Formats: sequence, C-alpha cells, structure tokens
Amino acid sequence: MNTIIPIASGKGGVGKTIFTANLGIALANKGKTVIAIDLDLGSSNLHTCLGIKNRHPGTCFI
Repeated sequence: MNTIIPIASGKGGVGKTIFTANLGIALANKGKTVIAIDLDLGSSNLHTCLGIKNRHPGTCFI
C-alpha cells in the first residue's frame, strides 16, 4: 500500500525540512521505501539535511 504524507506550513522556519528528513530516515530504518521531495522552488534544502549533493537546483528529489 502506498501512502503520501504531505508536510506543509504557512510559515517558514518551523522545522518542516528537519521533520521530513527525520521521518524519512525513521521509515527507511523500518524497511519502508521512502521518496522524499522538497518542492520549495526557491530554496529547497532537504538534500543539505541528508548530506546529499543536489544536482538539480530549485527542487530536491531524493
């Protein structure tokens, strides 16, 4: 079964990226397949939290 978990907020700087990274890591550690996408077109930084080089500036597909 596939599940989509959207994480959003009306305000910046509240920890969405850190929460998303930690949730993805926790689910992966439990054996789940995880695809994390940072759709902040101006300043996506999920790759930074996960220590991955972003080859596509503007969006981040992990």
